Amino acid sequence: YFDVEGIQTFIKDLHSDQPVVVFGFTYILYQNVLQAILKSNIKLHLPKGSKIIHIGGWKKLENEKISKELFNEQLAQCFDICPEDVIDIYGFTEQMGLNYPDCGCGCKHASSYVKVLVRDTATRAILPAGKEGMLEFVTPIPHSYPGNVVLTDDIGVLEEAPCCCGRPGQRFRIIGRLKKAEVRGCGDILSNKLTFQQKTAHAEFQANSHLDVQYFKGMLQSETGEEQLQEIVSHLNGKLDWLRNQPIDALIGLIGEVSKKWLSDERFSFLKDKGLLFLSNWCEASHLRQIAEQGLKGNIRYCDTFLCFPNSQKHFLRANSRGLACHWMAGNVQILGIFALVQCIITKNVNLLKVAAKDNGVFSSLLSAFEGVSYTTADGYKLEGSDLMETVAVVYFSRDAKKLGDLMSKSAHIRIAWGGREAVETVANYPSMIDSETVIFGPKLSYAVIAKEELFSEQAARKLARRVSVDVSVFDQSGCASPHNLYIEKGGVITPEKFCEILADVFPKTEAQIPKP
Repeated sequence: YFDVEGIQTFIKDLHSDQPVVVFGFTYILYQNVLQAILKSNIKLHLPKGSKIIHIGGWKKLENEKISKELFNEQLAQCFDICPEDVIDIYGFTEQMGLNYPDCGCGCKHASSYVKVLVRDTATRAILPAGKEGMLEFVTPIPHSYPGNVVLTDDIGVLEEAPCCCGRPGQRFRIIGRLKKAEVRGCGDILSNKLTFQQKTAHAEFQANSHLDVQYFKGMLQSETGEEQLQEIVSHLNGKLDWLRNQPIDALIGLIGEVSKKWLSDERFSFLKDKGLLFLSNWCEASHLRQIAEQGLKGNIRYCDTFLCFPNSQKHFLRANSRGLACHWMAGNVQILGIFALVQCIITKNVNLLKVAAKDNGVFSSLLSAFEGVSYTTADGYKLEGSDLMETVAVVYFSRDAKKLGDLMSKSAHIRIAWGGREAVETVANYPSMIDSETVIFGPKLSYAVIAKEELFSEQAARKLARRVSVDVSVFDQSGCASPHNLYIEKGGVITPEKFCEILADVFPKTEAQIPKP
């Protein structure tokens, strides 16, 4: 753990005229040092002339939308130094010994032993100064291994004019990382492996017991996280009988109305390039009735009452809901969890959702669209969206909060987990009811298949290619609903090679419809 009080005592004992250097990995300095100081309200005073030097990559800070300027400013304030004295050093193991620290103007300068090139991300053509591209470093220094030319995943730009700091030679700026590039920075990798603990067992218990209630229509009386979560579970279970008495037609109709609101309300416009159109179309009432019929043996009213089997007057069937469905959401595509939630609502299960840390209120915002919306069935039954939202709650707690995770899991009649291997294994290892159903949406690769029968003309292939390009682009390839691989059958009038050319032609049109982030 980072001992703020201990560091404060140590700094006070330093000679005021002896500058020091604070050195560390970028993300660990941010997450475990800077955040600890900010939470403690303690200001540290380094001796005059001191520096903070950090290395190790910006990938994780980029994911958390932390700019370099904000990082420098906050670190400088916490340690009482100038922002210019926070120095980012760029470098990589493949060309060991060649480092590129920030100058006073925020640029990085190459030594006379290095030539820096910027290449186009698609064509790999060399770009002139001022154009962003992949950085390549050429040097004669390595002799024992072939590290003389390294093309990185880092995006940068060469600056043409002389630097105001007076240093000679090539200078460049790091803009970011190539999208979806593998994390390689030492600091980014170490931050995934290193676990920081709280200073005391009490503090650790407090942190691990914190419950952030993001959407809940009931009243909470308790103060501790575990007691609050138990109250939420009890409230939702208390609404189960009410939900079971709602006609399935009313539930489907209400969700269909809300799906229109998601598209028309400007509050959700930021989700349009994250699959909102796909979600809204999927939640249309006609489509929900279709999938409900498929899942309920051809008659959605089995959800409402006992009905005769087809072709029988002696055998009766009814579909009973399971009870409380608990969802563990993924952070890569927030709206994916809505698909499971909608099906749980239609089948009359109450729902408790634990969102990811990166959710930023998206899920709660989508649920708030139900408030103020109502739907009346053909026979006059009216269902209010605000009443339906009494059966749903959204919370967040840390993955380290084992007691909260255990409690949520043991309360679930259905457990639904989304995410990578580590995330879904965490949920699978929680204790559960003996008859609880567990549904895992873990890491997957998706593919689409083009049959030769559909490639009977160029016009047909172009229509099909446009549909394929939309499917591929939705969710920005972050969700398994976006095909990652495409198989094209031989033997059609249009060859697989020709279809690929057509597909390449239609992608720019799709990009106008679904812009890349």
